[in-house]
Amino acid sequence: MKLRLNSPISLEQFTHNKDSRSFVADASDFGNFNFFQRIYDDAADVGFTICNPKSGRSILVTLFQELADYENNEVHGWEFTPSEHDVRLYPLLKNYKFVIFND
Repeated sequence: MKLRLNSPISLEQFTHNKDSRSFVADASDFGNFNFFQRIYDDAADVGFTICNPKSGRSILVTLFQELADYENNEVHGWEFTPSEHDVRLYPLLKNYKFVIFND
């Protein structure tokens, strides 16, 4: 299983909400960045990496769910969660989510 991701995006592009344990951003803030990159060459999981410029550490986040109103054919955004591996390495990530709004 080989990782196959583009360069990480900066954590500074997200707004942190400590109460909801989330980081949020608008998709338009990332230009044409592909949030749905296949992570491994032998699996269908999608996601991307996020780098904290203060610590220099990067984590992998994977698609958890699409935030959508299917009756009206609207996708409001996507929720990503840290990989299990990264949660083991950095326990403070447990129950955190990274939300990208489809603006």
